[in-house]
Amino acid sequence: MKTLLLNSFSILLLFGTLCLNAQEDDKFLLDNAMELEEGRYEDIKGSPYLFSEFIKANIIDLENKEYKGIPLNFNGHTGNFEIKRGDKYINLDEKLYRQITIESEGKEMEFFRGIDPSAPNRFVQVLYTGKRLKIIRNFKVNIQERKIEAPNKTMFIKRFIPIELYYIADTGQLQFVKLSKKGVAKVLGKGVEQYAKKMKIDLGTEEGLIAGLKYYEKTMVE
Repeated sequence: MKTLLLNSFSILLLFGTLCLNAQEDDKFLLDNAMELEEGRYEDIKGSPYLFSEFIKANIIDLENKEYKGIPLNFNGHTGNFEIKRGDKYINLDEKLYRQITIESEGKEMEFFRGIDPSAPNRFVQVLYTGKRLKIIRNFKVNIQERKIEAPNKTMFIKRFIPIELYYIADTGQLQFVKLSKKGVAKVLGKGVEQYAKKMKIDLGTEEGLIAGLKYYEKTMVE
């Protein structure tokens, strides 16, 4: 009986500790964030978000503490990650964290800050990390406004327009690369273009860009 009571007490203590840690994690994430208005995009068609819904992610802070299973999404219009807590949307204070990992459609997506020298606190997705070079994907969303003339009134329609920009990062410098056969060949050179043609690699895709950069690093970067 004494052993049973001790075991029950240990389980309750462990459960209480886990709940307390979860509350502390939530408190830290919420205390260092700014609450957003839920209906702030009601008059704009489309979505500014990277994902169709908020999905769970793992967040690592500057002290290497990991927060697991945090529902979030990336807002390409503001350039910030947003956390969802119940019916509240919260802007993540990104300067307090260094890495965010998301699994979407069976693929792991990694985001890091401190890569873009023009915006050191902004997170960008790293598609590939080589010996010296990285491939960066930057998801941005602009707002397009159209003027429509209707009988007796003028209407303005706003719509979100998503844009995907790709860069090659090299020792603190970012080189824009257009995701097309000609765009990648222009940046990586004739040798990569010939290699892609021989191996039947489509340089106009993310997979082709990664394959091209791997070959570029292997043969042309010391």
